[in-house]
Amino acid sequence: MTAYPLKVGNRRWKLSAVSLFAAIQGFSQSSGAADAPAAAAHSRWAGVVTAAIQTSRGQSDVDGISITAQAGRSAGVIGYEIEGLYMYTGVAVPGQPKRTTAQNRRALAFTASHRTNQYFSLINRSSGESDELRGLDHRFMNMSGISFNVLRSKRAQLSIAPGIALGHERKAAFPALAGGFVTPALFQSVKVALDKTWSVDQFVLYRSRIGDPHDYQIDGFAGLTGTFFVQRLGMQLGYRYTYEGLVGPGLKRANSQFTLGLSLKI
Repeated sequence: MTAYPLKVGNRRWKLSAVSLFAAIQGFSQSSGAADAPAAAAHSRWAGVVTAAIQTSRGQSDVDGISITAQAGRSAGVIGYEIEGLYMYTGVAVPGQPKRTTAQNRRALAFTASHRTNQYFSLINRSSGESDELRGLDHRFMNMSGISFNVLRSKRAQLSIAPGIALGHERKAAFPALAGGFVTPALFQSVKVALDKTWSVDQFVLYRSRIGDPHDYQIDGFAGLTGTFFVQRLGMQLGYRYTYEGLVGPGLKRANSQFTLGLSLKI
């Protein structure tokens, strides 16, 4: 094979097609190794589904059932998370063959975030819910804000995100107030992996309608989840708190719910 002389300074090298190919191949391999961490940052969807019994105090002092589901995925600096919730409570009324529904809450939320640097992220959270117990026919809300990553490590994340939300709601007791609204909002979340078995999740969402200091809402949750059987099936102990500032006659504003159930990692 023909080799071509190459002079660099006082040294003379022989450059052939084989040596040139080897150099290019070595460069491509080193570049691929540098890109490997970026590819490894991408992950598949993963989450947990929990079926639990619940006991309520406040707006309702009866027991019921709940089903929750949460899943998340990260793609480099972009993250996605989906949360679903269903709570049902029925009470037996003397003289009636069927149980009367005391609570029938359904909620769904989707959160997308883009991490701009180590300390800040852009966040957008879209949610919808309805709840007979609070007299809420529906509430749809889209919140956008800046998340401050107070703590971010492999085992723990703490973020606080103030923002502005646009929404639409209707309450059975206040038909005149049905329609769109603009509201300041705050979303705070914590995720901690205690070890390979136990983890803690917590969040608080606060919103307040501009122009009406009595119309505000607090929705919070804290849960401890452990897996025991083949790293998939386990249990969850949770506490959920809701506060609705504007409710109809005879309804309480606050409600506390304790849940205990089986969890399945997916």
